[in-house]
Amino acid sequence: MKTYYLTLIYPKIKKNRWNLDIFGFHSLGLKILAQKTPRNFKVNIVSMCSEKEKIPKSDLIGITVYTTFANLAYKIADKYRKKGTPVILGGYHVSTLPDEALKHADSVVIGEADDIWKTVIEDFKKGKLKKKYYASLPDLKEESKPFQFSTTANQIQTTRGCPSCCDFCTVHLFNGRKQRHRSVNAIVNEIKQFKGIFKKLVVFTDDNIVGDKKYAKELFKALIPLKIKWYALSSINIAEDLELLDLAYKSGCRVLQVGLESISQKSLKGIKKANLVKRYSLLIKRIKKYNIILIATFILGLDNDEKDIFNETVKFCKKNDIDLPCVNLLAPYPGTNYYKKLDLEKRVISKDWNLYDSNHVVYTPKNMSQKELLEGFIKCHRSLYSIKEVIRRTGRMLFKIKLRYWFLLLVANWTTAGLYRKK
Repeated sequence: MKTYYLTLIYPKIKKNRWNLDIFGFHSLGLKILAQKTPRNFKVNIVSMCSEKEKIPKSDLIGITVYTTFANLAYKIADKYRKKGTPVILGGYHVSTLPDEALKHADSVVIGEADDIWKTVIEDFKKGKLKKKYYASLPDLKEESKPFQFSTTANQIQTTRGCPSCCDFCTVHLFNGRKQRHRSVNAIVNEIKQFKGIFKKLVVFTDDNIVGDKKYAKELFKALIPLKIKWYALSSINIAEDLELLDLAYKSGCRVLQVGLESISQKSLKGIKKANLVKRYSLLIKRIKKYNIILIATFILGLDNDEKDIFNETVKFCKKNDIDLPCVNLLAPYPGTNYYKKLDLEKRVISKDWNLYDSNHVVYTPKNMSQKELLEGFIKCHRSLYSIKEVIRRTGRMLFKIKLRYWFLLLVANWTTAGLYRKK
């Protein structure tokens, strides 16, 4: 049987001098595809910060494309297609703009590639790759086998899809509004197979670990005997259900990243986010009662944001002792309702995908100028990540959590402060 060489690439922008990719959070999808690739393919998974970097010998290249890294992905694809190597592009950005992507690829996969990947591979072997492959949403209950591509921090995906329909978000567009689940037994068996000194550290890559509360409770109960410690993204309403929150902690939850998005109820309503600002302080207190490290994310520049949003966000973070506040500028990703609205109103001022991140203004704000939005954003970070504030924020947790978690919190604060200062 002939042996083929497949390289799966995750493009990324270099964020620090060491270009550390310890956890490899963003490459789980590629690891899933690698496992679904026939055994006569030798698969390499690589991260690339430049099209000038070399990759292993390849008969076929697959690249996952996020909007922020789309230009880099296209450069990499163009380089290897010129050499005669077929390139397949997939991911959210490609699914949204397949015709744009096809200018740089032999084929594109639209949607989640899991179930259609074997068809793509067979077509490649026959020399009959189609231009477009339309994927259906896979039933994750069939994903009973543990994924064999572990990283320093063990990653697990338990669900896909989000029942919410926030205008700025891409998740429900790409993964659907109905949340699909892997079997709890499969997840438990996968965790049991983790090895090494970090085998008890688990990162759940779900977009919302409690999107289905009934399933989440079943999962958390099954995790308790494993005595692991875990991190996940969650909606703030995890704290609306006291049993759910208690089970999360007992099962090993030590870090939660929660999308509060805004401290303005008017702004939340404008993006169809179901959070209630008046409940924030109470729910945060409930989470912090368990000494769970709370990462809270916010978006600045929404259409209903007034000029006082910057000071009010800073005050809120300090008043509620947010362990790690992450305040970002709105990135209106193509395909989202928010982008469509801005584009229709001719307020999109740049389609340079490199700028579609959390620290560039690519549209005309409604209630302030671009300059005012950017200056307010910078002011927020100078206040939240001053040396004094970082010391105050981490110092109060010194005797509340175990030393190793406190050290993690300290490193996270200093690293985030350094990145924001660089921005």
